Amino acid sequence: MATKPTAVLSIVDGKWATSAPVASTFLGAILIALAAGYFVKWLNKVIKVSHNMLAFKTTFLIPILAAVAVMLGMHYVVTPFGGLVNSLIKTALGAAGTAGSYGYSIALAAATAIDLGGPINKAAGFVALSFTTDKVLPITARCIAIVVPSIGLGLATIIDKWVVGKHVFDKQFYPQGKTAMFLAFMGISEGSIPFALEKPSVTIPAYMIGAIIGSTSAVAMGAVQWFPESAIWAWPLISNIFAYMAGILIGALITALIVIFARNNLMKKGKLEVDSND
Repeated sequence: MATKPTAVLSIVDGKWATSAPVASTFLGAILIALAAGYFVKWLNKVIKVSHNMLAFKTTFLIPILAAVAVMLGMHYVVTPFGGLVNSLIKTALGAAGTAGSYGYSIALAAATAIDLGGPINKAAGFVALSFTTDKVLPITARCIAIVVPSIGLGLATIIDKWVVGKHVFDKQFYPQGKTAMFLAFMGISEGSIPFALEKPSVTIPAYMIGAIIGSTSAVAMGAVQWFPESAIWAWPLISNIFAYMAGILIGALITALIVIFARNNLMKKGKLEVDSND
């Protein structure tokens, strides 16, 4: 339901027709999963049954109620919210584009990085592509923001022990970090998704900040990209490639350091435990 929302029946030009709303995808899936978890926890607390009915409660009643709640929540709350965010992002990017290149770069980088290929990212891409096609503004910030999250998170798995003296991720994230970095150079940001799902409150702000700073740094240093492709084979088409690469490095390093120090702080406070085989 997050990737292919249910079509709704409405009147279009005086005739009844079905149309699918804008998908909420990655962010929608996270939101509904968190809501479902807390809803099930609440149900388990408030529904009291005898010992003989315990199996019925845990294997049938609560799952059925939770499934219905998820479907209704996705259809009436999360999916419409995703569509509203898309509209707002398109409006904001359009306004930023007319205000100046730096404002546009910040807004474009933030919208591109936030949901790793989800609806906000797609809305940002739609606006950026139209500006680039019309030769109004380059697509530099978007292309950098696509690769910074995965490179930054992959870098974090490499340097964490060197920075804070210990591993701050579970052991399965270290090979995933290398994979994420490889995918980033192919222009694919989805390698960051396992990290974002595991600790969204830390990871998403970290790679958004890194993407914004990295993108604006590259633009400020003179990097210009008109060809809408973030994979490494498009880099020869970029003007001032060294500024472009410096922007990626700056953004990735900032993302990595924020994630490492934030996770290390949570570990010190006892709010995060990791199985790293240290």
